[in-house]
Amino acid sequence: MSSLCHFPPAVTNCRVNFTDPEGYIDSSDDPPLPEGAFLQCTYTVTVYVGYGVELQVKSVNLSEGEQLSIRGVDEAGALLVLANQTLLVEGQVIRSPTNTLSVFYRSSPEGGVGIFQLHYQIFRLSCALPRRPHFGEVSVKDLHPGGTAHFQCHMGYHLQGDATLTCLNASLPVWSQHEPSCRALCGGVVKNATVGRVLSPSPHPGPNSTLDRSCSWSLEAPNGLRLHLHLERMVLGPTDRLVLWSGLDAGSVVLFDSGHGGPIPFEGVISEGPAVRVQFITDQPNSHNTGFNIRYEAFEKGHCYEPYIQNGNFSTTDPTYGVGTVVQFTCDPGHSLEQGPPVIECINTRDPYWNDTDLNLSDSDMLTILDGDEVTTRILGQFVGGTSPFKMSSSTPDLTITFHSDPAGLVFGKGEGFIINYMEVSHNDSCPDLPEIQNGWKTTSHVALVRGARITYQCDPGYDLVGSETLTCQVDLSWNMQPPFCEKIMYCTDPGHVEHSTRTLSDPKLLVGTTILYSCIPGYILQGGATLTCYGREPGTPVWTSRLPHCVCEFPQMFLAEATADSSFDGGSMALAIFILVLLVSVLLGGAYIYVTRCRYHSNLRLPLMYPHPYSQITVETEFDNPLYETGGVRISQNTSVTT
Repeated sequence: MSSLCHFPPAVTNCRVNFTDPEGYIDSSDDPPLPEGAFLQCTYTVTVYVGYGVELQVKSVNLSEGEQLSIRGVDEAGALLVLANQTLLVEGQVIRSPTNTLSVFYRSSPEGGVGIFQLHYQIFRLSCALPRRPHFGEVSVKDLHPGGTAHFQCHMGYHLQGDATLTCLNASLPVWSQHEPSCRALCGGVVKNATVGRVLSPSPHPGPNSTLDRSCSWSLEAPNGLRLHLHLERMVLGPTDRLVLWSGLDAGSVVLFDSGHGGPIPFEGVISEGPAVRVQFITDQPNSHNTGFNIRYEAFEKGHCYEPYIQNGNFSTTDPTYGVGTVVQFTCDPGHSLEQGPPVIECINTRDPYWNDTDLNLSDSDMLTILDGDEVTTRILGQFVGGTSPFKMSSSTPDLTITFHSDPAGLVFGKGEGFIINYMEVSHNDSCPDLPEIQNGWKTTSHVALVRGARITYQCDPGYDLVGSETLTCQVDLSWNMQPPFCEKIMYCTDPGHVEHSTRTLSDPKLLVGTTILYSCIPGYILQGGATLTCYGREPGTPVWTSRLPHCVCEFPQMFLAEATADSSFDGGSMALAIFILVLLVSVLLGGAYIYVTRCRYHSNLRLPLMYPHPYSQITVETEFDNPLYETGGVRISQNTSVTT
């Protein structure tokens, strides 16, 4: 009996390296195979760093069982299979991710050897296209090594990270840093503010992401300018609060307070001076459904502010927006004009503002304005089609407006309609009466509000007057200023400094809830509470929770303790001291007795102490020595006693 032994075929290995910028990988260049052997070859192409290898299939004809795979490596050196024999077709192009590419070939175990030809050449590698940040933009100069990408955020957002990234040369080029992000910050200070946005803060991850947040922004325009704030969006939660102040001080005028529940001013608000403070308080800092957008722009006094329209544009007759400027709005494609006229005019030299009187009628519509009632009238104006803003006055208490519209005219053109603002004006010798103010009252200097008459406003206790206290009727029978209003006082007055101490304030505005921590300098010790807190009262103004502490020198007390410890008497010295004290008291009492018995009836001298006032022993001292405490409307100064 005989047996047949099978030996595994012999393996012929080969390795071929290529470094030229271009060449061919051809199976016909492989060495001939011995009988019964099979071939296993690796062809490796390595080029300069910063370049990759582009491989194109010229021809491929393999039998079953043969293997051919195209391989690359990633930035960490891990092997990547880019293609294999099942996917390779003539003309196919394969690119390596780094500067290295290899081709692995293995013939069939049965000895079949196919043919293939591959052409390679180098190409420049590049960095990946950087991601555009949310609420921002990115511009790329070049994706190849040495190229840069520049990032910027939309108005109101701040860049978190590098503004410029550079593509670094490597086997796999990468950007110098991770892409930055754009976030709306919680508060900030803007100097020389001209145009920009204040946005509710972006949600922030982290362990404190659910804590309440109070954010404050300070906007300061250049000297001589004022700020106009337009509330583009305001969707607040039930406990959120947004407050706008005209100024940075604690007593500044409130321009808008969402806590008062009033309507959102469509035209926005205007500061009295160059500065505005914005404060936002929320207990839902990570809510994506609530927030606000405020757009601000600075403008000169004596001018109107620069108009703004979302999803549209406008043309103006004066780029400085002086009195008499006419602005016409247009909308972007896909948007229509709503909630306002297409044409506005800057009017009122004393305090310029935009007047939205406008006519935009179709050619078949007619608007007539009559002076007087329907019986006795004269035509002040008659309008057809569109026209610029206008102003006119009636000579009587009555003014009549008639409007005629022909529906057929809409076939030939579209009319937007008309918007007319009207107000009562005085034609006698007095100014119009002004309204009362809430939480306050007014007094007048004259029964009739003639030229020169004054109206003075005052507020109830616990309220501050915001605006001018006194208004005067001018020659043109208009008031020189707008009426003021009374605002609840929400801050404490400064309690002052303590001698020989320093203090730390949690809020320099001294709003309700502010704490002040006093600490003595070395060599002094604190007497009294170290912390004062401002708290509100209803009714009344906010006050501090305790009186001011004092800093006293600790060294005199130490000296007194040492003197007491060092003064010790023996028994004999103590007895002598007591004897001398008793002797002195006896002499004084004896002298007083002799004077009373012998002199009181022989002299006109009367001692005041013999006839004391019946109330001389009654003394009332203040309960507190804090000068800020109030008792029954009478303020008692520190360390004061009242004796009657």
